[in-house]
Parts: sequence; C-alpha cells; structure tokens
Amino acid sequence: MYSIERAGYNVMVSDLLEKNATQADRESRVDIADWLIRELKASTTCEQPQTSKVANSLTGEEKTLTCLGSINSAVYSLIDKLDLVSATTGKQLRTQIN
Repeated sequence: MYSIERAGYNVMVSDLLEKNATQADRESRVDIADWLIRELKASTTCEQPQTSKVANSLTGEEKTLTCLGSINSAVYSLIDKLDLVSATTGKQLRTQIN
C-alpha cells in the first residue's frame, strides 16, 4: 500500500465546503477554489483601475485576478506554478497585466 506521508507529502483535508456550500453550490459542483474566490470577491472591495487602455482591455477574470493579487501576491505564484487556465476560455491566465 502506498503511503502519501512516506512519499514526503503532508496532506490536509478541509471541511469548509461541507459546512458552507449551498445546495446550488453542490449542484453546480463548485470546488474549493471557486468558493474561496467568490467569498473573497464578496468580502473585498477593490478600487477599479483608472480608465486606461490597459484597464479597458482586462476581462472580468483579469480584473478579479488583479484585485485578489493586490490583496495577496501569492495568488500569482499559484497560478503560474499550477499552470491554471481561464474557466471561460481555457487559455492560460495572465499573471502580469501590462
């Protein structure tokens, strides 16, 4: 039998979704990342960037990413290390908005 601990991994399981997900969340198969992003967006106010060519070219996902990244820049590292892609387009997320 394979042991995750023996392989050097420290695994922790959260019951956050079990305790907090709505029935609609369960039916939509919301995962922990979806739930956390939604809750962070709801509890965080980010100032919208000034109107500029760059700001106007951002997608909704990129605006959210910029907001969350301003709270904790580790978000960008996670996106890059895990090669996360857009849920909307399937394309790689831009972690540097120029």
